[in-house]
Amino acid sequence: MNAVQFNALAIIFLLGVMPFAVAFISNAGSSSTGTFEDSKAFEGTTVAAPPYSFWMNNGGQNYSGVYFASDPADFGANRTYVEDGYCPAWSLTTYPCLQFFGGLTYPGEAPMQGITIPMSHYYSTQSYIGASGDGPFSWYLQPRMIDNIDQETAVDKFRFTFIDQNVDQNCGSSIFANITFEGQIEFVHDNRTKKYAGFDFDTSNKYEYQTRQAHWVDVCQVGFQTVFDLNGFETLALDEFIGGDWDNTSMIITLNNFQREDGLTFGNTALPFAGGTQFFTLGIEHQEVNPVEAGFIIKTGTLVLGALTFAFAIASTPYWDPFKNSFKGVID
Repeated sequence: MNAVQFNALAIIFLLGVMPFAVAFISNAGSSSTGTFEDSKAFEGTTVAAPPYSFWMNNGGQNYSGVYFASDPADFGANRTYVEDGYCPAWSLTTYPCLQFFGGLTYPGEAPMQGITIPMSHYYSTQSYIGASGDGPFSWYLQPRMIDNIDQETAVDKFRFTFIDQNVDQNCGSSIFANITFEGQIEFVHDNRTKKYAGFDFDTSNKYEYQTRQAHWVDVCQVGFQTVFDLNGFETLALDEFIGGDWDNTSMIITLNNFQREDGLTFGNTALPFAGGTQFFTLGIEHQEVNPVEAGFIIKTGTLVLGALTFAFAIASTPYWDPFKNSFKGVID
């Protein structure tokens, strides 16, 4: 093979083969069944339980002073500004704000197990004062929120469904808009954290599904789904990080930088978890993978691809002949 032929082959390998090979190896851990399973076990509608999850951030805007001015005699943590899980404007600044109970669960009408969580700046006896804002909105989900994930299970995808099920909207309502936002998911285990960021979502704030009344009807509510899809390397890294111990693993979900695709100011654009005096529904689902199978494909594929890359790297150098001679009789 002359130099021109080799260079042509090298270009084909780098531009034609390498991207597909890397994509195949990276997604080897994504060979899940395609079926989402509920991550939260059903506990009944009013199970008494201590708070074990809470808001981390609720919109990035501080309306505490407005609430306090309107009702100073009954100023509480459930309607204040939350920053990194605490209430900087409340008297007990070291106390987590807007806690919620995973026991408030129900099958509901939506096609997944739902958990009811207070809305942003929630206050049970007064109108909502805040605005939707563009974020950040984040929630700390302790282990009991994902207690339907089996131990020793490797997870490839998490799907979170956020719905305001308090009000059915006209499916053609102007309240709905196409929106974009960013997301990250962070896992907490044994006082260590592992974060996966860089997820971009392009969706609508209209969540539509069918429910059975006198007959099957379409229901439209403010809401959307987000899927955090880990590639093969991330799946194996997460599995190694928690050691299959989901009973002691928490998650922090953050959604940020909300924008409208029509270019208008986000302003009070409806979000399922902001803008009311009620609760919103959070559905948590996951897809499982076989970590042994995924690991074998990833490690074997990486080894083969590395060997090919090394061979191409030295093929046009003086090191090629000694390398080839060392395999003489095998590759000739």
